Amino acid sequence: MSTHVICPVQVSGFALDGVEGLLNTIISVQEELNPELENTGMVINNLKRGFEEDMITRDELRKAVPDLVYKSEIGVRGQLDVANLNGVPVWSIKDIGTRGWQRDPCSYRRTHGKGGLTWH
Repeated sequence: MSTHVICPVQVSGFALDGVEGLLNTIISVQEELNPELENTGMVINNLKRGFEEDMITRDELRKAVPDLVYKSEIGVRGQLDVANLNGVPVWSIKDIGTRGWQRDPCSYRRTHGKGGLTWH
């Protein structure tokens, strides 16, 4: 049985509308099925840093639930999709900063303090 959950959240309008429902679902699972389940927080996913609306929405989300949003963010990951479709490692695609992915793309840990994802 799962012990922890991290919620990836996009800051687009439609995706953000589902955050409350997602959090309510986690609470229901905790109450009815798995009282040990810990919601470790939300990580902002697919963030378009050059898109002003995304940045405004991100800031509003951080203000609304500051203790639930990781400091680290995941930007647009087009290269991951390209790598997956072509069956190649993401770091083999040029012009992207992927040094952290070379180590272990699935391994992360939560840092102390206000929270953030650290690749190791």
